[in-house]
Amino acid sequence: MSYYFSIRGWLEGVDETTGITVSEIIKKTELWTDVHGISEDILRRVNTGWFFPKKCVGLLYRMYYGADINRDYHCLRDQLKHIAKEVYVNDGSEKDYLDGLFHVESEDREVQFIWVISKGKFYEKEIRSGENLVNLFTQ
Repeated sequence: MSYYFSIRGWLEGVDETTGITVSEIIKKTELWTDVHGISEDILRRVNTGWFFPKKCVGLLYRMYYGADINRDYHCLRDQLKHIAKEVYVNDGSEKDYLDGLFHVESEDREVQFIWVISKGKFYEKEIRSGENLVNLFTQ
Protein backbone atom coordinates (compact mmCIF):
# COMPACT_ATOMS: atom_id res chain seq x y z
CA MET A 1 0.00 0.00 0.00
CA SER A 2 1.34 3.44 -0.90
CA TYR A 3 2.00 6.22 1.55
CA TYR A 4 0.97 9.62 0.19
CA PHE A 5 2.01 13.21 0.72
CA SER A 6 -0.22 16.18 0.04
CA ILE A 7 1.84 18.98 -1.49
CA ARG A 8 0.55 22.46 -2.19
CA GLY A 9 2.31 25.68 -2.87
CA TRP A 10 3.27 28.38 -5.29
CA LEU A 11 6.12 30.23 -6.93
CA GLU A 12 6.11 33.96 -7.67
CA GLY A 13 7.93 35.41 -10.64
CA VAL A 14 8.19 38.67 -12.46
CA ASP A 15 6.05 37.90 -15.51
CA GLU A 16 4.76 35.18 -17.84
CA THR A 17 8.25 34.55 -19.24
CA THR A 18 9.22 33.27 -15.79
CA GLY A 19 6.44 30.70 -16.08
CA ILE A 20 7.68 29.60 -19.48
CA THR A 21 11.18 29.10 -18.08
CA VAL A 22 9.86 27.09 -15.12
CA SER A 23 7.69 24.89 -17.36
CA GLU A 24 10.71 24.17 -19.60
CA ILE A 25 12.74 23.07 -16.57
CA ILE A 26 9.88 20.83 -15.44
CA LYS A 27 9.77 19.15 -18.86
CA LYS A 28 13.54 18.57 -18.72
CA THR A 29 13.25 16.95 -15.30
CA GLU A 30 11.27 14.12 -16.85
CA LEU A 31 14.67 12.97 -18.07
CA TRP A 32 15.97 12.70 -14.49
CA THR A 33 15.03 9.05 -14.15
CA ASP A 34 18.68 8.06 -13.79
CA VAL A 35 19.15 10.54 -10.91
CA HIS A 36 16.24 9.23 -8.85
CA GLY A 37 16.05 5.67 -10.09
CA ILE A 38 12.32 5.97 -10.73
CA SER A 39 10.26 5.70 -13.88
CA GLU A 40 9.37 8.45 -16.31
CA ASP A 41 5.74 7.67 -15.52
CA ILE A 42 6.20 8.64 -11.86
CA LEU A 43 8.00 11.86 -12.80
CA ARG A 44 5.21 12.74 -15.24
CA ARG A 45 2.65 12.09 -12.50
CA VAL A 46 4.54 14.37 -10.10
CA ASN A 47 4.70 17.06 -12.81
CA THR A 48 0.95 17.02 -13.49
CA GLY A 49 0.43 18.95 -10.25
CA TRP A 50 1.72 22.18 -11.82
CA PHE A 51 -0.66 24.92 -12.98
CA PHE A 52 0.48 27.93 -15.01
CA PRO A 53 -2.05 30.75 -15.48
CA LYS A 54 -2.17 32.23 -18.97
CA LYS A 55 -1.77 35.80 -17.75
CA CYS A 56 -0.31 37.67 -14.84
CA VAL A 57 -2.99 38.93 -12.46
CA GLY A 58 -1.65 41.80 -10.40
CA LEU A 59 2.01 42.62 -9.94
CA LEU A 60 3.53 39.12 -9.90
CA TYR A 61 3.12 36.00 -12.00
CA ARG A 62 2.26 33.01 -9.81
CA MET A 63 2.66 29.33 -10.62
CA TYR A 64 0.81 26.83 -8.46
CA TYR A 65 1.37 23.24 -7.42
CA GLY A 66 -1.11 20.90 -5.85
CA ALA A 67 -1.04 17.09 -5.78
CA ASP A 68 -1.14 14.04 -3.60
CA ILE A 69 1.89 11.98 -4.53
CA ASN A 70 3.54 8.93 -3.02
CA ARG A 71 6.94 8.73 -1.38
CA ASP A 72 8.54 10.16 -4.52
CA TYR A 73 7.95 13.71 -3.28
CA HIS A 74 11.75 14.11 -3.23
CA CYS A 75 11.59 14.44 -7.04
CA LEU A 76 9.57 17.63 -6.66
CA ARG A 77 11.94 18.85 -3.93
CA ASP A 78 14.94 18.41 -6.23
CA GLN A 79 13.05 20.08 -9.06
CA LEU A 80 12.34 23.09 -6.84
CA LYS A 81 15.99 23.29 -5.77
CA HIS A 82 16.96 23.45 -9.43
CA ILE A 83 14.28 26.04 -10.23
CA ALA A 84 15.32 28.18 -7.23
CA LYS A 85 18.85 28.70 -8.50
CA GLU A 86 18.24 28.62 -12.26
CA VAL A 87 15.20 30.86 -12.78
CA TYR A 88 15.66 34.60 -12.49
CA VAL A 89 15.26 37.83 -14.40
CA ASN A 90 18.37 39.96 -14.79
CA ASP A 91 17.39 43.61 -15.20
CA GLY A 92 21.01 44.71 -15.43
CA SER A 93 21.57 45.69 -11.82
CA GLU A 94 20.79 42.44 -10.00
CA LYS A 95 19.17 39.05 -10.46
CA ASP A 96 15.50 38.87 -9.47
CA TYR A 97 14.91 35.27 -8.32
CA LEU A 98 11.62 33.51 -7.69
CA ASP A 99 9.99 33.33 -4.28
CA GLY A 100 7.89 30.40 -3.21
CA LEU A 101 6.26 28.54 -0.37
CA PHE A 102 5.20 24.88 -0.24
CA HIS A 103 3.59 22.74 2.45
CA VAL A 104 4.22 18.98 2.40
CA GLU A 105 2.10 16.80 4.67
CA SER A 106 1.95 13.00 4.94
CA GLU A 107 -1.43 11.31 4.90
CA ASP A 108 -1.22 10.57 8.63
CA ARG A 109 0.18 14.06 9.37
CA GLU A 110 3.19 12.52 11.11
CA VAL A 111 5.62 13.99 8.55
CA GLN A 112 5.38 17.63 7.45
CA PHE A 113 7.75 20.03 5.75
CA ILE A 114 7.72 23.66 4.80
CA TRP A 115 9.75 24.43 1.68
CA VAL A 116 10.72 28.05 1.08
CA ILE A 117 12.34 29.44 -2.06
CA SER A 118 13.95 32.83 -1.71
CA LYS A 119 16.81 34.71 -3.39
CA GLY A 120 18.00 31.72 -5.38
CA LYS A 121 18.03 29.29 -2.46
CA PHE A 122 15.87 26.42 -1.28
CA TYR A 123 15.12 25.98 2.43
CA GLU A 124 13.47 23.03 4.12
CA LYS A 125 12.06 22.88 7.65
CA GLU A 126 10.62 19.70 9.10
CA ILE A 127 7.59 20.11 11.32
CA ARG A 128 7.60 17.43 13.97
CA SER A 129 4.44 15.74 15.16
CA GLY A 130 2.73 17.95 17.74
CA GLU A 131 4.85 20.99 16.85
CA ASN A 132 2.91 24.20 16.44
CA LEU A 133 3.36 25.60 12.94
CA VAL A 134 2.98 29.21 14.10
CA ASN A 135 5.85 28.78 16.55
CA LEU A 136 8.21 27.90 13.71
CA PHE A 137 8.05 31.45 12.46
CA THR A 138 8.22 33.23 15.82
CA GLN A 139 11.40 31.58 17.11
